[in-house]
Amino acid sequence: MRKKIAGEIGYLIEEAESKIWQRASDVMLKLYWEIGYLLKDIKEKEVREVSANLSSELSVDKRMFELAYFFHKDNPIMEKAMGCMAS
Repeated sequence: MRKKIAGEIGYLIEEAESKIWQRASDVMLKLYWEIGYLLKDIKEKEVREVSANLSSELSVDKRMFELAYFFHKDNPIMEKAMGCMAS
């Protein structure tokens, strides 16, 4: 009986973790695209400097801004996808 209950509870926990990670993944994808969108008008040669400034001001790793910039730049179709997700 205890093994069965432990197994079922373990299954529930794994399912919840899976849903949480999927949700977190969706949230981060949207965050990177939105940050990249805000940085889109910056010239590529200025990205490192802007990222360093934002990193210092916001206490976030500067690579986040660099990745977001290139993520947005390399995924122009994402704008339509994000519009659908917001609906």
